[in-house]
Amino acid sequence: MPKTPSNYVHRIGRTGRARSTGTSISLVSSEEQCDFDKIQASLYGDNDIGNKKTMRILPFPLLTKEAIESLRYRAEDVARGVTKVAIKEARAKELRLEILNSEKLKAHFEDHPTDLELLKHDKVLSKRQPLPHLKCVPEYMRDPNTEAASKALKLSRAAMGQPSGFRRKRKPRAEDPLRSFSVNPKRRKLEKNGVNSTLWSRAKAKKTGEKVRDKRKKKKHRRHK
Repeated sequence: MPKTPSNYVHRIGRTGRARSTGTSISLVSSEEQCDFDKIQASLYGDNDIGNKKTMRILPFPLLTKEAIESLRYRAEDVARGVTKVAIKEARAKELRLEILNSEKLKAHFEDHPTDLELLKHDKVLSKRQPLPHLKCVPEYMRDPNTEAASKALKLSRAAMGQPSGFRRKRKPRAEDPLRSFSVNPKRRKLEKNGVNSTLWSRAKAKKTGEKVRDKRKKKKHRRHK
């Protein structure tokens, strides 16, 4: 939880970049309750904290305290992987993206294109693989209240005609033009050297013994008649 209201507003505002809308979920512990109360008081005033019409920080029914408590051990496993090196790499990546998107540095990159290339090709070398046991949440770790709220949300979306999630229907490999298209490396090499597809077809027919119809000769033959 951010310590000050300005940091809270700055962090929450990241969900609304490029005129987009979003929802931010804040996890407040008992030690951070005092900071959370200060943020509420500074944003709404002391008299508007209990008024739900003016509140912007509302309880999130899909994530209860019991549900978080059941995932405590998994959160601790993930927290062990958040090392100082990982935090440093994440901050460096964020600064690198801000520099690339900066309007003030466009003139500098135009005069020094090598600096821009170095920033684009600077990648993180160490990549931690996600823990495999985190993909599945067993039944005994799920909160029944959270499950009921999630089902109610899915039913309301289905009634309004909205998709229940962001899953895309997978197409077979044969129907996907980007995956089904393949080029023979020999043919690619011949075309790169200036050899057209007709010569490639003749070379292939000579090797396999198949007959290849030359469209150009057929057109000339028709014109001659």
